[in-house]
Amino acid sequence: MAKLKSICSPLFRTIQPTKYSRKSCDTSQNVETSPIFKLCNDILYLIFMHNLAFDEHFLISKLGYNREHWKSRYWPFITVQTISQVCREWRCFTLDSPFLWANSLNIELLARKKAKWRKKIMKRTRKATLFVQGSVDWEKAYMRTFFLSWLNKFWTRIRVLDVEIRNLPSEDKIPHGLLNRPAPNLEVIYIWSRNSSPCRRLCFPIFPGAHAPWISQLSAIIVSGCHLESCTVNLSSILENTPLLEVLIVDHCTVFHNEKCLQKKITLPKLKLIDLQVDWHSSLVILQGIIPPPCSSLLISFHADDLENAENDADFHVLVDILKLYFVRYFSPGTTTELNILLGLRNNNRMMMETPIMRSPFRLFGQYLNMQVPSLKTIRTKISSLISKCICSCNLTSITILKLEISHFPGYPAWNDDLVTLFLACPSVEVLTADRNVAQILHDLDMRAEQKHIFPKLHTLIVPRGTISSLSFLQECTEMIITFLKRRREVDMPLWMLDLTDCYGNGPECIKYWDGLADVFVWRRRNACQLIPKPPAHPDWACHSCGIARALDSQSGDFTHFQKEFP
Repeated sequence: MAKLKSICSPLFRTIQPTKYSRKSCDTSQNVETSPIFKLCNDILYLIFMHNLAFDEHFLISKLGYNREHWKSRYWPFITVQTISQVCREWRCFTLDSPFLWANSLNIELLARKKAKWRKKIMKRTRKATLFVQGSVDWEKAYMRTFFLSWLNKFWTRIRVLDVEIRNLPSEDKIPHGLLNRPAPNLEVIYIWSRNSSPCRRLCFPIFPGAHAPWISQLSAIIVSGCHLESCTVNLSSILENTPLLEVLIVDHCTVFHNEKCLQKKITLPKLKLIDLQVDWHSSLVILQGIIPPPCSSLLISFHADDLENAENDADFHVLVDILKLYFVRYFSPGTTTELNILLGLRNNNRMMMETPIMRSPFRLFGQYLNMQVPSLKTIRTKISSLISKCICSCNLTSITILKLEISHFPGYPAWNDDLVTLFLACPSVEVLTADRNVAQILHDLDMRAEQKHIFPKLHTLIVPRGTISSLSFLQECTEMIITFLKRRREVDMPLWMLDLTDCYGNGPECIKYWDGLADVFVWRRRNACQLIPKPPAHPDWACHSCGIARALDSQSGDFTHFQKEFP
């Protein structure tokens, strides 16, 4: 139990489980025999708390994109309510667990219920800190009145406040007197607004003042969809007073066009993620004013017009220098084991470059550079510069997993030399993810002397998820992969595994990966392939993985190193 608590405690660092007694429930006449009823209360508590939260992956994969309908069901609260009705023992457990109720509150649900019901639910939370979510329709007087009164009453108990304000007129504001008060338990505040008119931008002053009593306690600041230059508070003065800040997100905002955001360097020792989805110059101004700690992640996104209207490349060189600083500090501890780089068209000339992934005990952060560029010709040199100056100059000897994709992007030979430099800078790579264009680069290395020094410890090749392609494209990709496997054998560095698990097209998720491959371990799905209709409506189309498996099956000779046990 002590070991379990030590593992799970980072996930629930702000919540301390309470010892509960089962003796209050009379279950002597109805003893449950299911194994779950034999778990101790601390483990049940962790399971129940985990079930209260569903991430974006769940909302999209399980529920589609119709999230508004799902939100209207107030899932966290219904989860607690359902748990309390499973059996008498669990009901006693949930009723005696104020943290479960305190972490399932929905402001919209509370506003719609009667006062007696609200009083009963809030009584169950006892003195626990509150995690509050939901939305408030500002046009509905009863909801607006309840939200302001509830916020006034329970402000000192709130730990996380995540509220959407709908239909908020630009002249209305949340009274500063409600927010500019001591909040000893507040860690995260996220108040965002949405108007019925999508083209109308709102100024929503989330921060009542840079010296509000609770500012120094924040671990996350998220500013979304507002005009920051019209707010009375400068972001610089806020960040100066947030030594515990871990996450800073500025999303779809107009930021400080007429004045510099940060007048001096600000040190944020616990910062893990900076997410800036603003214009080019605002991103530079903010990044120039923050001293990044080791292993901090960066997500920056800007549009084509920002690059196209730049007078010269000076701003870009400044950005490269800043990114290089982040990368060097990120890799300097020598503990990062995974590096992901994605280069490809994304939604109308949108290019994406993803760099190291950092896992924290409570969240998964990634380091990204997201760019929307005016033309492929003008950006090709800049992307090459980013790879060579930012990444290859770092200490990459600790990288064991390399994911490299240049999907649907023409002109990859322009980066051939930079990618070879990257390969040579990663001598410890054991697992490589390579798409068709990367396979082409690896294939072209046959004629180069560097081939013998690239990935000496590589044992697994992963073919990533792809789209349905023509047979000619499929045969070309398969030939390059087979050639790479053969060349590895010839230089006495054979591979042990070919991973086709995620390699399927934009169709049904069930893909069959054929058996009988010549002395190569293959990760595969065992379901029937349904991508090719019978009779086939398009006989010249096939899924990536089935075609590769067929080609490998037809090969004679041992081009891999057969291992009975995978290390």
